[in-house]
Amino acid sequence: MRQHGWLGSLQAGNSTVTGRFEAGCGLVVRSRLSAPGWARPARNGRRAADGRAGGARMQRRLLAFAWLAVCAMLAYALVLAMALFTPGYSVLDRALAVLWALGIGHMLLHSVGYANSMIKSLCGYHEVRRRMFSPQPLSPASVTVPPVAPVRHIASRLAPASSVASRAPKVACLIASYNEPPDVLEETVAIAMSLDYPNKEVVILDDSTRDDARRAARDIARKYGVRVHQRANRRGYKAGAINDFIMATDATYVAIFDADALPAHNFLRDLIPIIAENPRLAFVQTPQHYVNTDASRVARAAATQAAVFYEYICEGKSHSRAAFCCGTNVIFRREALLALDGQDETTVSEDFATSLNLHLKGWESLYYNRVYVNSIGPETLSAYFTQQSRWAFGSFSVQKRVFKSLLARPARLRASQWWEYILSSTYYWVGWVNFIFMLLPMLYIFGAVRPLRVDTPLYAAVFVPHLVFTLSMFYSGMLQRGHSMRDLLLAQGASLLCFPYYMSGAVAGMMGLKRPFAVTPKGESGRLKWRSLWPQLTMLALSAATCGWGLYRYVTGQALGSDGLTPLALNAFWA
Repeated sequence: MRQHGWLGSLQAGNSTVTGRFEAGCGLVVRSRLSAPGWARPARNGRRAADGRAGGARMQRRLLAFAWLAVCAMLAYALVLAMALFTPGYSVLDRALAVLWALGIGHMLLHSVGYANSMIKSLCGYHEVRRRMFSPQPLSPASVTVPPVAPVRHIASRLAPASSVASRAPKVACLIASYNEPPDVLEETVAIAMSLDYPNKEVVILDDSTRDDARRAARDIARKYGVRVHQRANRRGYKAGAINDFIMATDATYVAIFDADALPAHNFLRDLIPIIAENPRLAFVQTPQHYVNTDASRVARAAATQAAVFYEYICEGKSHSRAAFCCGTNVIFRREALLALDGQDETTVSEDFATSLNLHLKGWESLYYNRVYVNSIGPETLSAYFTQQSRWAFGSFSVQKRVFKSLLARPARLRASQWWEYILSSTYYWVGWVNFIFMLLPMLYIFGAVRPLRVDTPLYAAVFVPHLVFTLSMFYSGMLQRGHSMRDLLLAQGASLLCFPYYMSGAVAGMMGLKRPFAVTPKGESGRLKWRSLWPQLTMLALSAATCGWGLYRYVTGQALGSDGLTPLALNAFWA
């Protein structure tokens, strides 16, 4: 197929992504795609056929787990709903039953949401595969430049001529920095300068408050010949800095990177044609991939948590046209941001809020699940808690806007879009849910409080299938994408440790309190003192005491009232 003009120079050679090193940094771009039939080239036709057959079998198995999990969740929810109306509850029992029901409802809502994302991902998300093997040229309506002679030589593709550069839409590559280590920022600037795109501008958006950091940003800008944008008034934090810049630039598109983000050479060359072909596409988001997983268990847990989100969940959101910006590794259409008067400056989760505003205005978004950017994840518990606390607080601050918009004008978004925004904005209630689930066994074993009255065999008949199929769906899906069981369990444990930060984020966010924008510390800075873990250690000690006392009463036959010994053993196990 003949390629014309600047588009031809960008699209030519896109198949050389995997395995190429970035000059001067040793950065390898690795694709997350792992469907055996097409992501990994086979050496011969028979192996390719076997791979496609294996991929189809795995897809059918995952779909079966997902549908079985949904059916088991519905049966579990039905039995629990019936149990709530069973007579015999005391006032305290009934109050705790309501809390327990809310926790179970949250858990089931997000379990069904994950199953729904997996089904949509497996059945409807083909964006990366379609573009890798069937390149989509821009439609004539979306190309505003006249055609030029086709690019025929490799040298022309790798070093576009000035005539091609003048026709390619201008892209401003913004590197957001706030008191970042100079070596981290400089590496990102150097890599951004090597992006293979003919008409780009690299700008450091430095909102640092320390004089040494601001001075270092200016020195780096002079060294590499890039612009630096510094403000005296830090209105709106990161969003404010971006807005101040986009109001003055003439760039057609704006690529945003965090200070530790190292983009691959073909980031712009691959993605600009995608956003250019649809004039209503506001942004294209790519995954965030942490490469420092060997630095600590915290870093590995954070990377796995990110992978859980960026695999099936983001693919499902994109299929529902509800993919939202994640703050970095994204390309915006400047026209779309100007239609909103810029990014949302009222919350620390400006990416999430801006995405909602864009969708409410009728703009579209796309998630492209191919790793183009390597980043640094938190390496200490202090850095990890800072990151998770900011995300939780920002999510709750947007949650009220989601429900307010839904009740005021539900027709502005599709039902599937509202569904995705409800899931995203309510996820961090998981902190309170985990606290309730830890508290209830203690109250039963030490205080004989019974928030659930249900026949034990009936409960087991619906709970066990729900547990088995839900866990099988989750673990099988992530193992199929190349993630290990060890890393998944580590990520779940790290998430559980965050419950006090999620709880405080919920209170502050729902009350409309203000919090400053907190950047995730890099490297080993910000180590945590043991006494700051007192909520987690306290709950651990109480849970151990509850488990021990419950097992002691079970062994000695000291049942609680007429409940028998089985509920005692179940609560001791749950503790």
